[in-house]
Amino acid sequence: MSLAEIESAVESLPAQEQELLLRHLTKKLYGGQSATATLVMENGRPVLVAPPGAPAMTSDMVKAALADFP
Repeated sequence: MSLAEIESAVESLPAQEQELLLRHLTKKLYGGQSATATLVMENGRPVLVAPPGAPAMTSDMVKAALADFP
């Protein structure tokens, strides 16, 4: 399968599934560490924490982080 075919297949996915794929690939590329922001509890409040170089947050990324939060 060529890169163009893979890109076309990814573009046909709904945005939420594209985000899941991005997070999976990011973890794989960065040795299990996420390069995107994650939601954590600090002083009893949920806080988004982004590592250096994390991509800009979009509403879809925030929704995905919230969906993963217990």
